[in-house]
Amino acid sequence: MRRLIFCFAVALVMLCTASCSPTHDFDAGRPISREELESMSAALFVTDVPTEVETYPPGTVFWTEGGSVYHRDRACRHLAKATEVKSGYVSNARMCGKDRPCSTCGGEDDTE
Repeated sequence: MRRLIFCFAVALVMLCTASCSPTHDFDAGRPISREELESMSAALFVTDVPTEVETYPPGTVFWTEGGSVYHRDRACRHLAKATEVKSGYVSNARMCGKDRPCSTCGGEDDTE
């Protein structure tokens, strides 16, 4: 299926290039080199999409209103479906009733 989509995309690029070319010298019989094919593929399919990564001050932990633990990693799988995640320090989490670290990302239970 991926090969079919790729071939269709390459054909589409070739067609667009031929119709947009001011000289209209498109030669359908000319073979495409591997480099040209890879170049067309790279232009069509973006594989490296930069993502913004939020940075937090050292010592920041995360928790949800309904949970009973705090998390050291915002990307913890237990927070994946949470719609509202609060952040602060361990002392803030404890004031909100989060008395222990997550067993997945929390690490050692330390006090502030």
